[in-house]
Amino acid sequence: MALRKRIGKTLAKRAKSGILFQKVLERPFFEAAIKELKCKDLDVDDFYQDFKKELKSDKTKEVEIYCPFTSELRWQKIEPWLARAFKRKVKIVVYINSIENPFIHSKREVFHQKVIDWLKKNGGEVLEFKFMHQKGVFFDDRLAYVGSLNIFSFSPLGRETTDIMLRFEVPQVVKALKLAFQGMLGGEEPDEEAA
Repeated sequence: MALRKRIGKTLAKRAKSGILFQKVLERPFFEAAIKELKCKDLDVDDFYQDFKKELKSDKTKEVEIYCPFTSELRWQKIEPWLARAFKRKVKIVVYINSIENPFIHSKREVFHQKVIDWLKKNGGEVLEFKFMHQKGVFFDDRLAYVGSLNIFSFSPLGRETTDIMLRFEVPQVVKALKLAFQGMLGGEEPDEEAA
């Protein structure tokens, strides 16, 4: 496991030091935008440390989570954190694929539905879609994480990933990102059959 963690971090660093990433950062516009937006990039471990801390924070009153897929490996880690947040009366809204999504493997359907049912039973507002792929978390209007990480899911092969999440703290940026995420649902209404 320790070797897996090191390899995952190495791959993440390599992705950040890759030629495409460097070319993007060399452009003055991107460098200025990242600095102005007070954006911080986090690897998987750093994101989950932040996520757990923010769920525990007294500042947190509402959390919106965009996560298309689920897996037992990640859910085991996250479920207790969400349970504590529910006990503190934090409002949790989850945007997720319904089991009608063609990319949810038949072996995962039962577990995926179990996560949805658990969230609803504990007071979460769950909006199911036949297809959505956004990945992000919003803590009130004060903090946003967006990126490539499926928050409730793990690599299908059980490997460490090189996913990153970008953290934004500027309230105007957070609000704009929230609107963009809602807009990316493309006007699709939640899957009524799943509800």
